[in-house]
Amino acid sequence: MIEILCVVFFMYVWFETAALVDYSRAFGLSKYMKIDVWETRRERNPRLSYLNFLAIENKDFFSKLISCKECLCFWVSLITCHFGVGFIWTPAVYLASLLAYNVYVWLIWKLSK
Repeated sequence: MIEILCVVFFMYVWFETAALVDYSRAFGLSKYMKIDVWETRRERNPRLSYLNFLAIENKDFFSKLISCKECLCFWVSLITCHFGVGFIWTPAVYLASLLAYNVYVWLIWKLSK
């Protein structure tokens, strides 16, 4: 199903690339998105991802939502099913997307070794 591929693509770009940070800079949103604060904190902790920084810094529902893979996958699956096959398929799309995303990330990691 195309919905699963869309969710996996979105999840990969969101969690495995620097697209959010790069586009925030490109559109002049780095001050609003606290990119400079994150970069300062990242000097002390190089493993701190931007999404984890947002979850720690803000502690609100939205920040936790966008930094949680399972949560974001559910909502993206719900939205794609709304515009695609219908809400009834949300559980199947969610589970298949989460599985496919994790397998894809594992394969990329394994092949890069």
